[in-house]
Amino acid sequence: LILHDAVIVCGKKEVHVPLKKRMLVVKGVDCVSRLKVVSCMKVKKYVDHGSCLFIAQVVEKEPIERHLEDVPVICKFLDVFPKDLPGLPPPQQVEFEIELVPGAAPVARTPYRLAPSE
Repeated sequence: LILHDAVIVCGKKEVHVPLKKRMLVVKGVDCVSRLKVVSCMKVKKYVDHGSCLFIAQVVEKEPIERHLEDVPVICKFLDVFPKDLPGLPPPQQVEFEIELVPGAAPVARTPYRLAPSE
């Protein structure tokens, strides 16, 4: 693009490339899907018919490791936040339970169902 002084018009999805005494205008095509996957057979068919082929490889960067010191609010209160999280709390010795009536069993009745119109 730099070699041919191409101009990219983002609003119109066009690339204007001056060729000798004419202007080549390459227009972008609107696509419903954001991802356009073409099979190998279709690519071969397009190339056999004289279409230009552009190949792009998209590589996802590894996530950046962040530290507590990177957050400005945490920098003010570093003494509050531990360096390492201690993990899960230890298991409780006694299971917590509230008995409303001693020895009472749960109610074995189906709950009232509303009609679909309600």
